[in-house]
Amino acid sequence: MIILYIIIKYKKKRKMILLTIISILLVAIILMVIIYYLFTMNQRLKKRIDIEKSKILFYQNQIEQIKRSTLSSKEVDRLNKIARDFFNERYGLKYSMTYLELADRFRKRGKEKQAEFCDLMNKIIYAGRELNSVDLSNATKLFSEIAENPLLNSL
Repeated sequence: MIILYIIIKYKKKRKMILLTIISILLVAIILMVIIYYLFTMNQRLKKRIDIEKSKILFYQNQIEQIKRSTLSSKEVDRLNKIARDFFNERYGLKYSMTYLELADRFRKRGKEKQAEFCDLMNKIIYAGRELNSVDLSNATKLFSEIAENPLLNSL
């Protein structure tokens, strides 16, 4: 209403007023598009964060179950499966790689904790000796640190 009143009252300045109104509307539209884009980007990031949190919780739960259980080859196999799933998911490393190959790969990338874990798992699984609760406990602790710390998992 006010805009129409101004346009009628100032006929000589009509072009200038229309240009100003169009400019303001254009800026408003651009700002709305930017706000919408930022809002949708924020929603996507929230979803990704929630997914990552749920994955971390899954690994934490699995590790806690291994810690509470008695020492057995079943628990070693369980830690092995969880670790291989994790390495495949985070780093795209194949299941068929041995722990020695994984350790070498991690050392080349500067991932010492991951390499230490792989060396320990190699020792536990392939050493051909009796299971040691200290080694399994250390491996579980190392894997827990790796899975819970996102900075350790970046490539």
